[in-house]
Amino acid sequence: MRNKIDIKIVSALLVVAVLALGVALYVRWNPSAVPEQTTESTTQEPASGVAVDDTANGPQHPVPSTTENSEDAAGAQKPAPLTQETVGSEIAKRWKSFFGSDEGHELIRIENFVRHFVLMFENATETKIPAQATIFETVNGDFKTTANGDMVRINEANYRRYDSYAALLKSADLKTISSFYVRIYPLLQSAYAEMGRKGYFNDRVIDVLDQVIAAKEPAANASLIIDGGRFVFEDAELEAAPAVQKVLYRIGPAHTALLKERLKELRSLLASSQ
Repeated sequence: MRNKIDIKIVSALLVVAVLALGVALYVRWNPSAVPEQTTESTTQEPASGVAVDDTANGPQHPVPSTTENSEDAAGAQKPAPLTQETVGSEIAKRWKSFFGSDEGHELIRIENFVRHFVLMFENATETKIPAQATIFETVNGDFKTTANGDMVRINEANYRRYDSYAALLKSADLKTISSFYVRIYPLLQSAYAEMGRKGYFNDRVIDVLDQVIAAKEPAANASLIIDGGRFVFEDAELEAAPAVQKVLYRIGPAHTALLKERLKELRSLLASSQ
């Protein structure tokens, strides 16, 4: 049976949004013989298990002001306001300034970027992320495992399937990306509210980043089993871990180290200094 993997967030991605934040990548195994079933509700509704933030005392991590973290030089003409419909085209236009080259477009979904970006973070602490609630395209190639009798584990060759995502993350100009995040933040906050969520979206982002950064190192040689037509961790505790942490068990130690290093840099740019 051939197996394919869907990229999920965070940091993902690579967790936490390489394009607007650089993170949150979540991986879900799904054999090709079992078609993925998604409904309109999975792409529009936030996960029911996500706690609603209390905003009575204001945001814990207000985004940096545009004067403190501006994309443009002093005196430059202020860029035109963006809408949810025009963010994708602006990302395509700015791609080289984000990543230093024109490569990597195929890794990111820029259509409906704002909504998918917010959904990715909303679902990041669930055990699964709906297939459409992510900004990442499906990783290429077949999922690689090693079998020893009844024992199945991830083959180390599988980690190389994420090399292109890691290269994109490594090349990312996080200062430029975080400035773009500040620019589109009103759209992100509006989309968050439209989903019926209370609170400050950037607080949610920082919480997800913190979970990835603080996650324990992946257990070596974790065993896999097939459950419901897809691979899952045999260890129930591992399988029940939040999506943003399970990604670390699936992308390999080298990519995990890079992800954490870059997320620490990103957090310092997006979190309040208070």
